[in-house]
Amino acid sequence: MTAYMAEVYRAGIGSVAQGQLEAAQSLGLSVRHSWALIVLPQAFRIALPAIGSLLVALLKATAILSILSVPELMRVTTRISNYTARPVEFYTVTAVVYVLLGMIVSRGIHSLERYLTPGSSK
Repeated sequence: MTAYMAEVYRAGIGSVAQGQLEAAQSLGLSVRHSWALIVLPQAFRIALPAIGSLLVALLKATAILSILSVPELMRVTTRISNYTARPVEFYTVTAVVYVLLGMIVSRGIHSLERYLTPGSSK
């Protein structure tokens, strides 16, 4: 997952036109300020949809961690349902929690995209 995220950042930075950096430096900005004020904000806005997709995929992949005995939501649900012998209720609640978390992350990313898009109604 880290390699995918690094590639998303690299692609976002690579998609900013070289002329933007050159224009910032021709205005007298240092390389550090050019990157911080010009390149990185544009790259982040461009990469944001892919970052959001990877975050949602990471959230969904946490259920797979239960196979590796990492104590997380699915593992705890399994333990509780085994103890109480009521798996339907607990797995239903867990599914709802995953859906809600996915929706919250998706809507948050969507709101951030709208906020960062120039000319959109905020």
